[in-house]
Amino acid sequence: MRSLIKKNIRFFYDISEQDYLVTGIRVLNIRDFEIFSLSDETKKTFQKIITEFINKGIEFVSIRSIQSFNSSMILSENNFTYIETLLIPFLTINRKFDCNVNITISEVLERDLEEVKNIAFSSFKTDRFHFDKRFKKKIGNKRYSLWVEHSHNNKKYQLLKINLNNKIVGFFIVEYIDQKNVYWHLTAIEKKFQGRGLGYEIWKGIINKHFDDGFQSVETAISSNNLAALNLYSKLNFKILEGFNTYHKFLKQ
Repeated sequence: MRSLIKKNIRFFYDISEQDYLVTGIRVLNIRDFEIFSLSDETKKTFQKIITEFINKGIEFVSIRSIQSFNSSMILSENNFTYIETLLIPFLTINRKFDCNVNITISEVLERDLEEVKNIAFSSFKTDRFHFDKRFKKKIGNKRYSLWVEHSHNNKKYQLLKINLNNKIVGFFIVEYIDQKNVYWHLTAIEKKFQGRGLGYEIWKGIINKHFDDGFQSVETAISSNNLAALNLYSKLNFKILEGFNTYHKFLKQ
């Protein structure tokens, strides 16, 4: 991840190899985008930055912006499309929940990987790639399947499977930030098990595991388009922290 600070503009960025594998186009991901002063000079600087990326062969830009009037205005003026607000649920883990289903939680083994990838392929529909109708549905599906595979092969993350009656019904991609704090990068329940209240029990079970392992907090990110997830985290007493707005723009048609 690289940083750019130039004349009232600040952000971090990278060129996503994973998104290229999925979309077939060169994708620039910008995060923590912020405009400190909305002057004519700032606008010209921003346009110059985008032109420089175009000259480097970038075809699509995704911007995760700090919520502010200045950032929204300059992106709107440059024809970026608002896609979603990324919300940040946070929970202090200070007790165990009563869990009413008998689930087991363990690491995904090599023999489980294809099954878990298939769950990821079919479980999401409200994320930014699915919500942006300019992308084919299969692109969003493939992106999540590939995300699971990369996480399984990266020691930075732990890919956990959720078993119910000897059947994998969901998964969590977990990062242990330090000895006290956990981050959930991706969570899912298999499509045919959704809408039954099972998620509430599984999420309680995962939180209980973290409590038993000595962790004190968990944080994640969800799309504002995902009302079911928002209701779930509210029901579990997560605090919803200030989020980020996501914008998309195709630079080459």
